[in-house]
Amino acid sequence: MGNKQGGTGGSATGTGKPVIQHTPPSAASAYTHLPPVCYPPVPHPPSSDPAASPLSELYSTLTDAPPMNKGAMSGRCHDETNRMEAFMKTAFGLRNIPNEYFVPGVRAFVLDNPPSSMDPDTIVSIDDATHGTKFSMSVREIQQWQSSYRVYVSNDIYHGDETGKSQIRETLAGRSADGEEAWKVKYCIRISQNPVYCCFDGIIRNREVGDPADSLLYLVSVCGMDFAGRQHDIMDTKRYISNWAEVYQMLDGEIVALMNGRDFVPTGIAGKLNEDLLLEDLKKMARLRLQAQDKLGIQVVVECGIGLGVFSGDKIGFGVRNRELSVRAIRVVLEEMEFSSIQLVIFAMPIFRPRDNYHYFVEGFHGYTGQTPVWVFDHDMHAIAVAATKLQHHAPLRVSELNPADSHGVFGEYWQNH
Repeated sequence: MGNKQGGTGGSATGTGKPVIQHTPPSAASAYTHLPPVCYPPVPHPPSSDPAASPLSELYSTLTDAPPMNKGAMSGRCHDETNRMEAFMKTAFGLRNIPNEYFVPGVRAFVLDNPPSSMDPDTIVSIDDATHGTKFSMSVREIQQWQSSYRVYVSNDIYHGDETGKSQIRETLAGRSADGEEAWKVKYCIRISQNPVYCCFDGIIRNREVGDPADSLLYLVSVCGMDFAGRQHDIMDTKRYISNWAEVYQMLDGEIVALMNGRDFVPTGIAGKLNEDLLLEDLKKMARLRLQAQDKLGIQVVVECGIGLGVFSGDKIGFGVRNRELSVRAIRVVLEEMEFSSIQLVIFAMPIFRPRDNYHYFVEGFHGYTGQTPVWVFDHDMHAIAVAATKLQHHAPLRVSELNPADSHGVFGEYWQNH
């Protein structure tokens, strides 16, 4: 969850080019907890009657909840990964294929007993022996969740002919090529019902088979801008960084000197964003994912900072400006659009740094005039989404969570992170 944000500076080298200075973040800030900020403001304290409306009940539930445990899953999550692997091996016969990968760095595996081959009445459970909790589900429910998988694309990026459809299939199999194909994944939105086994406290949730609330949780997997300087996303570098040839080491007019076969080598000269083009593309991406969710009947959209962590451009000098433009893009789109289903957008922005994405969103939405309410919470995205499906005085809300993906197109790519 942590956003690896560094400071930027404008000192000059002997060439007269601005270079990058980094200020290490304060470790103590990882435990900061700030209150939500809402546009338009929500009366505080909230109505003493949480049954006044579904959104007022949700607000009361979230503000009464304990602060997010920001330390539990801020590392590599080895214990949680081991637990999931043990469950997948026991329930579905997970078996890794030695020395094979779906995409670089993502270990290939097969399931000897996939849900499609199992008795639908079979019950499987993920146990948390430490906390005495258990998440149970039937294979029938798993099949239902899998069958909800939908893909929405921008038809001026992926054309409706067979060539466009073939490219989408290749992308969804993790075979997007470097450059333009990788860039196009920004306009490929993958959505499915996706129950939450645990929130960011790492504790397995208690669930009994047949609980309908979990079918109201949707995962929206979206690729953001990638300014980490990687070969696969070279079009992001060349499209949005006007001085890319100065930012990275070059040979014969092309970026070279790849580190580990993947990463470009920076020169230390700060990058300059093509701001108008970046803003327009960010707005187009936001419209697409919001239109898709509205069509599916999503009522509460929970977003995080897509592309605003390690991919933000901090290391090449424009992370701050990229964040400001990203906030402006989603704000403009929300002020322009009207929805038939979406009632609320929540930005889940846990604070891990003295100045983090939470602050950019709070500042960037000041004066917001859109019809759809916007809340900015320093809290756990999973906990917010689950709370929306567990209202006591109203029908539960259909809610989505944004999953920042990358341009390889593999859904849930990095879960097996040993």
